[in-house]
Order: sequence, then structure tokens, then C-alpha cells
Amino acid sequence: MTDATERSTWYVNLWLNNEYNDYRHWSALATELVETRGVETFEELTEDEQRGIVSQLASHIKDDVERHPLADQSSLYSDLLTYVLACVDWRDVARGFLEE
Repeated sequence: MTDATERSTWYVNLWLNNEYNDYRHWSALATELVETRGVETFEELTEDEQRGIVSQLASHIKDDVERHPLADQSSLYSDLLTYVLACVDWRDVARGFLEE
């Protein structure tokens, strides 16, 4: 993992965990994804099931975060934000919500 990836991932984790509504939303979705497999905790799943759920949740989080207000603008700030978000390890962000 590069320094840019680690730092970008850390910032996204920080914000999603510190913003109450975001935290509740992603925690609830993580719980729902696990419980639809007929278990109570993420750790009870097989490695293949865990990878699948991590990918699914990561995709949802990434899609939501990338719908930022600058997405349709052409500017230095939009390019910088797009670059930083491209560096995020979305699977790592998702694992944080699943392994609570």
C-alpha cells in the first residue's frame, strides 16, 4: 500500500466513522449483509463469503462517496479530490464496518 493510499483510506475511515449518520448507515448495511447469510457475525462466514461481502459493501461506499459535489466540475479541486478518492482502499474501509 502506498503512502497516498494509506492516508486517503485513513481520512475516509475517519470521516465515515465520525459522522453519525454515515456511521449508522454503513454499520446497518454491513450488519444486514452479514445477517442475510444466516449468521450473526462477519467472522462466522467462510473466507469466500467474507471476500464477497467486503467487495459488495466497498462498492456501495465507494459509489456513495464518489458522488461528491465537485464530480461534474472541471477544476483543480475536482481533479485533486478525484485523485485522492482513487487512492482509497475501499475494501479496507468496508472491512472496518464489518469487523466491528
